[in-house]
Amino acid sequence: MVLIAWIYLLGICLGGCILWEARKHAKVQNGNNVSLLQGLGMIAWGVGHLLLLQSWMWVQNLSVPVFLAFYVLFLWSLHRFPLPASLSYERWKAVMDLSMLIGIYVVIAIFNWLSKDIDNTFTDFMQLYSGLLLFVPALCLLAGNELTAKSPTRTSRRKLLLATIGFLAVVVIHPYLPVFARDAALLTVSIGLWLGHRWYGKIDGNDAFDSTYEFLYAKLKFSYYDGIVILILMIGTAASLILIPEIPFEGKVGLALGILLCANRFFLSKRCNHQLLNELFLSVNQLEENYSAQLLALQEKNSQLTQLLGLNRNYEFLLNARNDIQIRPVTADSLQDLVEELVGNWYARVHTITFLRLTLESEEGVMYHGAQLGATDHPGVILRVTEQMKVDDLPDPMKLIRFVTLTAEVKAGESGEKELDPTFFRFLLLHVHDYILRCLDDRRSVAFRGLEKEMELAQRLQSLLVPREQLTLDRLIARTVYSPVTYVGGDYIDYIRMDERFTCFIVADVSGHGLPASLLATGIRSAVRAVLQKSCAPDEILSRLNQLLYDDLSKTRSFITMLVMVYDGVEHKLRLSRAGHPQPLYVSATKQVVLPCAGGVGLGLLPNSTYVSEDLSLDESAMMLVYTDGLLDRGGSNNQAYSKKWLEDLTVLLGNPAVNCISTMDRVEAFLWEKTRNLPQTDDISVLIMQFQPLENDPYVHSGDRSPSVYSSNMPNATLIKEVKP
Repeated sequence: MVLIAWIYLLGICLGGCILWEARKHAKVQNGNNVSLLQGLGMIAWGVGHLLLLQSWMWVQNLSVPVFLAFYVLFLWSLHRFPLPASLSYERWKAVMDLSMLIGIYVVIAIFNWLSKDIDNTFTDFMQLYSGLLLFVPALCLLAGNELTAKSPTRTSRRKLLLATIGFLAVVVIHPYLPVFARDAALLTVSIGLWLGHRWYGKIDGNDAFDSTYEFLYAKLKFSYYDGIVILILMIGTAASLILIPEIPFEGKVGLALGILLCANRFFLSKRCNHQLLNELFLSVNQLEENYSAQLLALQEKNSQLTQLLGLNRNYEFLLNARNDIQIRPVTADSLQDLVEELVGNWYARVHTITFLRLTLESEEGVMYHGAQLGATDHPGVILRVTEQMKVDDLPDPMKLIRFVTLTAEVKAGESGEKELDPTFFRFLLLHVHDYILRCLDDRRSVAFRGLEKEMELAQRLQSLLVPREQLTLDRLIARTVYSPVTYVGGDYIDYIRMDERFTCFIVADVSGHGLPASLLATGIRSAVRAVLQKSCAPDEILSRLNQLLYDDLSKTRSFITMLVMVYDGVEHKLRLSRAGHPQPLYVSATKQVVLPCAGGVGLGLLPNSTYVSEDLSLDESAMMLVYTDGLLDRGGSNNQAYSKKWLEDLTVLLGNPAVNCISTMDRVEAFLWEKTRNLPQTDDISVLIMQFQPLENDPYVHSGDRSPSVYSSNMPNATLIKEVKP
């Protein structure tokens, strides 16, 4: 007695745990949460049995409504189980099942109460019959759950349903089990039900069916299962009433009421199934109609595809015909021959054309050129078409031609269908127009070739203005690298001996590319030489150049970045001034930096710009590169980091010993081309390489660098990386 009481207490605790699980679920509202209902039901089950264990009759009487609450809560939880809408119980079925349970229970309880005795026989009988009433929806739900698609949700529902069915089975049969088996079974199924609710998780029950037919079919099958189980319950109840005479009077009354309610429920379910079957037939008919409509649409698409293939074949004939006619210069006199050749090729290749005429007409309808083949009014003609296109881009003396007109008659193809439509003939008109223009372009290409020769001449002239020979002073060597992105470029690089002491070095970059930039670059050369007649300080040179070029640059909306350096051969120092130009790279034994020289705005941006001059002492052997931003175009937006990468690579190069007596200047120049020629060039490249005469035993240069050499470069264009100008 004590052990079974502890098991009932454990059931109450596990019911509380199930209620705690219900708090985690989303659908607690409206009393429709399965864990909430079954948790309360399990508490009612434990409390009812504890009341029944008491010796006082009035306490035992309290167990009757508590047990009723247990069965009602479990039955309602099964009717609210979260299956898809097609597999759930209708509300009227839930109301009838609850009414059946409550009615039978109350009738038997009243008759038993009138007999002034509530014994174990009454309790066991009520548990048996009420448990059977709960098995009906539980088994239907288990069968309906298997109708859904395989998913973790279906597996979780199956586990919870099996735990519920196991609990109800033990509740029904435990009075007839041995004590040890009873206690073990109750303990096992109580824990199993709690675990089932833990596995249950957050099931939303939103399994959707793909079509109305599948929805109705699943709903009909679920309702069919429900009807069969109700019928079996009704037959079993009637058989018990007939075959078991020991059933007390109140039990017989309750069973008779159950048979009536089951019969009513069965016939209502059968009528509902009949309605569902009619809806299913209507859905099948709708599916057949949709299938027929899709089949007709597919046949229509196949017909269109067949016609399209025929058109494609004719378009291929047209393209082949165009390839057969050689492009040649066309004049007003030879245009008639071209029209006749086009008509002849089309008529011969497209076999469904029975008549074809092409004319070139004026705006007043006067025909200048025309040709036709075939005969009109062929007996098998299924299409007559006339298309006209206006043209207004022909040169003299063909400007009088304003319209191209095409008239055609078409017969059926091999399959008996129309293979050509007006679209095809509009395409022919476009082809005529395009073909005439292509012939005219062939005549124009002669002029283009002449222009190309002039551009090549301009390239040679500009290259002559770039210093080609290496400049060699007592303690300085300079060399240029120049590569425009097109025939001519907008970079300017130069070094000019001002006198025996001073030498001016200039590197500039005009905004833009090509011929306009090259014209401005050529103007810089003349302006520089004029300014150097009166100024020798680099900041003054920039200011005077800005004043001299500002009007022309502002008119053309251009600007120039420039770096001017004046070398003092006596003091062996370099004075430099910068106008928005990239900072040079400086490498020596003790310093490898991007020179942080101050910079002003580019020339042509402000009318009265001033610039800062800085001195660079040349106390050690060093190499310096002054370049335009074309050298950094491969750096993308991170030009500062890429300039440092150039500095690092140059440092490594100069730190390595020379091989085969190659001079440092040659090594640096080869290094520049090797680094920049791997990608297409997108901007002009100009680099001034300056080597300050080294001291003895300098690790950066070879002794051969002291001897002057003539520079002649045949290097290819470099691949460029753009730097944002400061």
